[in-house]
Amino acid sequence: EVATLRKQLEDAEARANSELGLTQDKLAEVQKSEASARAEVATLRKQLEVAEAQANADLAAMLNKHTEAQKNEASAVGEVATLRKQLEDAEAQANADLAAMLNKHTEAQKNEASAVVEVATLRKQLEDAEARANSELGLTQDKLAEVQKSEASARAEVATLRK
Repeated sequence: EVATLRKQLEDAEARANSELGLTQDKLAEVQKSEASARAEVATLRKQLEVAEAQANADLAAMLNKHTEAQKNEASAVGEVATLRKQLEDAEAQANADLAAMLNKHTEAQKNEASAVVEVATLRKQLEDAEARANSELGLTQDKLAEVQKSEASARAEVATLRK
């Protein structure tokens, strides 16, 4: 019976060692798989870190571009507002200048009309004065002729008396 028990114990130890060997093989395989998985996880973590860093860098660059674009837009909006104000001021000045020129033109037309009336009046006065002068000249010439005739007659009488 001791021999049988010893045999059973040996068989049980052999089976246990055999199972232990299989379990150790499986454990080594699992540890190998775990190490491989851990290495893959580490690689993936590193790739994730690199991707995150690149994404953050890209995001920062896009944010900088966006900020720059907003600044440019604000500058352009300000410039457009300035130019619009300058245009409005120039239009207002042009309208004021045009109104002033129109007033000057209207005044010049009034002055021209007054000058035309004055010239017509002066022409009429000149014509009237010329007519009077011509009339008086005619009278004066008639009187001159009469005086010359009287003078000739008086000279003739003086000459006759002198003889």
